[in-house]
Amino acid sequence: MKDQLDTCVHVNSSDEIMSPFGKVLAVDYYDGPTRCLVECRHCNRVFALEMIDWDDDQSARVFSSTPADHDLFDRLVESASHDEQPRWPVWLPSSPGFYRQADQALRELEKPTAAVVLRLANHVQLASRVLSELERELSNEAGWVTGTFRERTWLPTLLENR
Repeated sequence: MKDQLDTCVHVNSSDEIMSPFGKVLAVDYYDGPTRCLVECRHCNRVFALEMIDWDDDQSARVFSSTPADHDLFDRLVESASHDEQPRWPVWLPSSPGFYRQADQALRELEKPTAAVVLRLANHVQLASRVLSELERELSNEAGWVTGTFRERTWLPTLLENR
């Protein structure tokens, strides 16, 4: 993974565009994915996303983004597919053991390198940018799972800089 760029050119855009993610493998879900692996429909790069902020009606969500190996995505899809057929574009597997396996794999990834704002209703990417080293530390501590996601208000910062 060291030889890969930190962000995908299809994700690293300040323009409002259709989300480049063709497949979303959700690990956690609350009215939409809160933690997931996503595959870019253009270049097939894989990223782990974790929700770290949202707007008042929770339609626009900010995710930290960490590059991940495609092998990890393939292994988790294969494992979950033993009990059910994948349902793309967004799939939340219900197979036994999937959450434990996916949770452990996501915890072992490196720190986030970017933040992405997505509007869930129509899968539009509103903004994205590479994170500074300090922001990488902060976003690594933040997250839906840890319950510390409201320590920083990411959404206004990202949307004002687009």
